[in-house]
This record gives sequence, structure tokens and C-alpha cells, in this order.
Amino acid sequence: MARKNSTDIHQIDQEPFIVGNGEAVVVYNANSQRTIQATGTIVIGDTGENMIEWGYNNTLPDEREELIANNNIVPQLLATKRNIILGQGLKAYRDNYINGEKQIERVEMPQEIEEWLEDNEIESVYLPLAVKNLLIHGNVFTEFIPFREYWKIKIIESRFVRAQKQNAKGQIPNYFLYGSWKLLREDQKTEHEPQTIRSFSMENFELKRKCLMQCADRLLGGPYYFAPHWEGAATWIKVANCIPEFHHHNLRNGYTPRFLIKIPNDYFVRSLPEHVRRLESTDVKEFAKAEFALRQKFVDKMNKFFAGTENAGRAMITTKFKEQFGSSTSYSEIELQEIDANIQDEAMLKLFESSNSANTSSHGTPPALAGIATGAKMTSGSEIRNLYNFYQLTAAPQPRNIILKPIKIALKEQLKKYNIKLGFIDVQLATTDTSRTGTIETQIAE
Repeated sequence: MARKNSTDIHQIDQEPFIVGNGEAVVVYNANSQRTIQATGTIVIGDTGENMIEWGYNNTLPDEREELIANNNIVPQLLATKRNIILGQGLKAYRDNYINGEKQIERVEMPQEIEEWLEDNEIESVYLPLAVKNLLIHGNVFTEFIPFREYWKIKIIESRFVRAQKQNAKGQIPNYFLYGSWKLLREDQKTEHEPQTIRSFSMENFELKRKCLMQCADRLLGGPYYFAPHWEGAATWIKVANCIPEFHHHNLRNGYTPRFLIKIPNDYFVRSLPEHVRRLESTDVKEFAKAEFALRQKFVDKMNKFFAGTENAGRAMITTKFKEQFGSSTSYSEIELQEIDANIQDEAMLKLFESSNSANTSSHGTPPALAGIATGAKMTSGSEIRNLYNFYQLTAAPQPRNIILKPIKIALKEQLKKYNIKLGFIDVQLATTDTSRTGTIETQIAE
């Protein structure tokens, strides 16, 4: 006969469970976990529209940006990738085919398009923000705003955008915009409701309706929010961020001399004036007050001497009693004993190197291109040149296609009118005997 499992599980709140006959309490806190997937819904407004949360706390984009901002190498890796993707800026060109081979012809940017690019701050604001959101969050959200016969476009930061639940056709009907989703989650009765904006579609585009387009690197995540390539290294970034803090606090608190000071129980009584010692039998309260003042004066002097006033308390002071020493004369003396603290510097430094290596690997950007020292041997100029040219050729095209898509759609009629295309100018690093500036413009790349 099989033995019956007598374990009972009772839920006592939204998260805690009692297991067995009160033998254990298990708390499963979903919010403590990190996920790139949509995890739940929040009802928006009086219409009951379901908004899809982004991460367990609905604040994953904010968490990513804070995580990266506190790191010492990831921002520089991202800045290097951004600079390579943006190249030397947007230029106009035309495809020509000669004997079946495509040749790119640089052409002057039409004034109409040049003015549109300036009015929409494409090169100064739009493109840098588009690359930032693509590299950090894996998504680019572009707002299309009808303006006369043109479209205005602008980036909406990922941390401000949330998607509505898909309809029966698997489409996202609307997006919601809000300045701080954390505040909305904590108090859904906020006086300011999120703004609703239509999802981009060719129907909304043709009807000149304001709408929001989501472009993304769709390798990871989805279907609501996609994830950046480095997402799997988030834990390594957290580790790397902790280690400098560890050393910082060790410098403040651990590297200063730390001592155990043992003081005889009657040491301060013996130091009191005779008339104060007589108070022990007549006025216990005044006697204790006098002894405490003398003891505190001694402690303050020791703290100042050993650790500095800003780190008072690094010397630990204890009392020893005569009974512990018997007839030994050592009882009457103050003992000073050094505390040997093992602060594991070497182990932490090795872990820091490992975390940095994991972080650089997750971004697929050679550290030498970002000017990051990894402890390895110096990279030669020819190696850096080859790495840059290879990275530009293999890693830049796909992000460029993603961030250019909204621009091409907004300028659809104008590009057709002038029979031109827009792309980025690539430069190839060269030796100074080949080029005085060390660079050669190679071609325009979409």
C-alpha cells in the first residue's frame, strides 16, 4: 500500500504559504525575479483596456537603464556601437545598374528633405535616441504626427511605452504612454491616466492618424516587447557593479586599523577623584553618571585616534572582569588586541575581471574598439583597424535598417519624388601613408 503524503499547503495571503502543520512558511515573491517577458495586465481607464506589463514590476526598462548607468564598461561599449552604427551621418544616394552590377551614386540632398531632417532633429536627436533604445531595450518606438502634407516623427523612450493586449488577430491595437509606470502601479488611482495612442498601421498612415510604430530587433523576446542581445548578462553586470562598492567600503572601513580594547571593569572608578568615589555609597545615580562621562571621554579619544571622527566606532571596546583573571596582575591593565580581518581583495578582483569579460562578450564589441583595458596584452593598430572595419561591415547593417524604417516611411512620397534613397556613410580605417586623415570613405550603406 502506498504511503499517503500528509503534507498540507495552505495559502495565508497573496504570497505566503504554510506547509504542513505550521512547520514552515514559504514565501514566493514573483516581483523579486527578473524577466524579459510580459507578465500580467493592468486595467487602464474606464473602458477596461488591458495593458501588458513590461517585467515583473512593470519597470524593466527603468531597471535596465539604472543597471547600465552604474557600470564602468557597458556604457562605453554601447557608445562605441552607437557611433559605428551612425557612421558619418545620413546622405542621399541613388542606385545605378551598369552591366548588371549595382553602383551607388552619391547625390545632393534635396532641400525639401534637408529641411524636413532639420525640423525633426533627425541627426541630432532622433537617430541617437533610436540607437540608444534599440541597443539598451531592443525596441524603438516612433510617434507619427500628421503635419500639413508631411509627417513629423519623434522617439518615445521605451520606459514610457506599454502595449495593449493583442486582439483576436494577434495585433496590438493601441499603446499607452505614461511618465512613470512605477507610480501608476503603486497607486492606480492616480489623477493622470496614461495617454492612449493608436498602433501604426498602413490604414492609420493613409488616413493621417497620429500613431506609434514599434520597430525592434526580434531575435529575443516578444510578442509585446523584444529584448536586447546583452539581456543574459544582466546578472554579471549586477556582480560587476557590487565589487567597486565592496572595495569602496573596505577603503572607508576595512583598511583602517581595527582593534579590540579590553578595559578593566573598575578602571574608570579608580580614575575618579576621591570625593566622587565616595558617592558610590551615598548617591549611586551621580556616581554612575560620573563614571559614564569618564568612560565616554575615553571612548571618544580612542575612536579619534584609531579611525578618525568620521569613522568613529571602528575600535571595539569591551569590559573585562577580575573574576576572569583570578590573582593575575594583568587584570588592572588595558589590553589592545589587533583584529585581523580577511577582506578577500584578490578573490574579488579576479571576480571583477571575470564579470567584465562576460559583459564585453555579451555585447559582441571588441573592448579595444571602446578603449577598454581588459588586462590582456595591448592590441596593435592593425588589429584595431581590422576589428573596426569587420564590425562595421557585419554588425552595423541590421540596426541601421531598423532605425531607418520610420524615416523612410515618413518620407515615402519625397524619396519617390526625387528618386533617391537615404543611407549612412561608412568610413574605413586606414594607415596614414594611405590617407592623411587615417580614414577613407567607402560607400553609403543602408
